[in-house]
Amino acid sequence: GSSTFCTDVRRVALLCRRATRRSLLLLDEFGDGTRSGDGLGLLSALVMHLAAQPSGTPLTLVNTHFSEMFDASVLPEHTNLQLCTMAVDKPSDGGGGNDNEREEAHAANNARDVRFRFRIQPTTTPPASFGVMCARRAGLPSIVLDRAEEILKVLSAPQGACVIPPRTTAIGTAPGDDDNSAARSRSLRIVSALAQATEVLG
Repeated sequence: GSSTFCTDVRRVALLCRRATRRSLLLLDEFGDGTRSGDGLGLLSALVMHLAAQPSGTPLTLVNTHFSEMFDASVLPEHTNLQLCTMAVDKPSDGGGGNDNEREEAHAANNARDVRFRFRIQPTTTPPASFGVMCARRAGLPSIVLDRAEEILKVLSAPQGACVIPPRTTAIGTAPGDDDNSAARSRSLRIVSALAQATEVLG
């Protein structure tokens, strides 16, 4: 009768009560299942709590998608903390242009050349995200992936800098197909609702 998040919190509460400096703690995506701000706050506070144990810090491995933890205002430097990321080999971006232009060109042209090395390495900067690229490899429709990238750019931009543009072509229809105007309208409403939900949950 308990949610996954509630079950996770109860388990972590037990760890906090019983962990010693001889313990090995594995925290996999703790904070997932609730609003992002809540999850980030709980996980960051938990990590600092474990790192500052007066009786000794338990060896703790934390796996998380909260890249905001790399911000010093969220997770200050501590002698008992080491930030790491998964090693990824990317082809040289090459060419001119600024960093954003090179990154976009890399994502568009070299997505298949990215190699996940399945090993961790120390880092001090937020790791890159390859969620859309993985979805592309898995075979999601291009129109879904393109829309996801549009929303991602908006969510990554400074607040108020831009808005999510309306999609003029509905999923599963062709431009100029007047017979399917009602279907396009419904699809647009669905996409708009998903975009708004993403902004709220994010």
